[in-house]
Amino acid sequence: MQKFLYKRRVLLAGLATIAFVGVFVLGILRLFNYTLPLYIGNPVSASESGYGDPVVALYDAALRTYQAQDYEAAGKLAAQAYSKMSEEHGAIGTDARSQKVAGDIQFLLGLTCEKVKQQQQAIEAYEQALRHTPDNLPAKYNLERLLKAQQGGGAGGGGQQPGQKPGGGASHQGKKGI
Repeated sequence: MQKFLYKRRVLLAGLATIAFVGVFVLGILRLFNYTLPLYIGNPVSASESGYGDPVVALYDAALRTYQAQDYEAAGKLAAQAYSKMSEEHGAIGTDARSQKVAGDIQFLLGLTCEKVKQQQQAIEAYEQALRHTPDNLPAKYNLERLLKAQQGGGAGGGGQQPGQKPGGGASHQGKKGI
C-alpha cells in the first residue's frame, strides 16, 4: 500500500490541490453572493443567490422591512420565508431548529398582520407560532391580548415586538399571568 501511494504521490498531491482550489472557489462565491449581501443589507439578493440558507435570508429581509415600518412588505417576505421552509420536502422539518425558525417567522407574521389591522390573521399566525414553539411567551401574550380584545370588543394594546420580553410594559400593573 505504501509503495502504491509513494508511486502516485504527484497524482495525489494534484488531486488534493484541485479539491482545495474547488472548495476555496465555492467559499469565495458564497462570500460574494450570500454573506456580503446579508452583511450590507440586501438579504433578498442573498436569498436568491443559491448559496446559504434562503429561509434565513428572507426572514432577515422581513425583519429589516418590519423595522423600517413597511409592514405589508414585511408580511410578504415572512410568508415567502415560511413557504420556502416546506418547499424542499413538502413539510417543515420536525427538528428543533426548523421548529424555532418557523415559530419566529409566524410570530413576525402575527406582528405584521396586527400592524395592518388584520386581527384574525394575526391570531392565526400567533397560534401557528405556538404550534411550532409552545414556549414562545411573546406569542402567547399577543394571542391572549388579541383574543381578549376580540371577546371584549376592545382594541388591544401594542403587543410584543421581536426580541422583547413579555411583562415589560405598564399594561400588567402587578397582575399575575400572561
